Amino acid sequence: MISITKANHHFTTLYDTHCVMLSVIRKLLVGGSPLEHLFSGKVALGAHGGAVDKFEDQSAKPPETPLKTAQSPAVLKPGLLPDAVLIVPKTSADLESYFGLRWRVLREPWDLPRGSERDDREDESIHLMVRSVTGEALAAGRLHLNSPTEAQVRFMAVDPTAQGRGLGSMVLRNLEDRARAAGARRMILNARESALRFYELHAYKVEAPADRLFGGVDHWRMSKEL
Repeated sequence: MISITKANHHFTTLYDTHCVMLSVIRKLLVGGSPLEHLFSGKVALGAHGGAVDKFEDQSAKPPETPLKTAQSPAVLKPGLLPDAVLIVPKTSADLESYFGLRWRVLREPWDLPRGSERDDREDESIHLMVRSVTGEALAAGRLHLNSPTEAQVRFMAVDPTAQGRGLGSMVLRNLEDRARAAGARRMILNARESALRFYELHAYKVEAPADRLFGGVDHWRMSKEL
């Protein structure tokens, strides 16, 4: 004869199992895959040894929001620098930061003065800058048209503390997009020896030696069909 205690234990176990089965059926009816939860350890044991459904706890959690990526060319957010944005510098503060980066990276190492980072085509050019959350320029680049079908990139610079994070690639790709939008079918640039590999990775090809600047810095003319 089965004791009352044993009968209660069997009844409790059957009841817990029944609850789990109802939860599985409910999940199948509304969509989702309860098997994923079963195999991922989301089912635990109850006080009486029966299974306790964890589906409700999991479904109650809000979905995780992935790291946002920018949809607009003017507001790009690199994965490793989520607070940085790609902008067209327009304010006096942004322009000062933009030209300051160009000078520090491209001119100061050769003891050239401020102002040497500019030329006579600034007003007709497109300027891009990756700006940090504190307003500092992390990367910069400029685009101008040599003809209706040929564009040129100049003054590409990335702050040494931000190199290797894809910021230069982001600026270059955006300049290429803007060149195409302007009708250009070919892009040219003059690259230093140390930057050849970077541009080759973006499908640029060496055409010929370019000017030697600053008393000994070799440059190479490179091009790419857009």
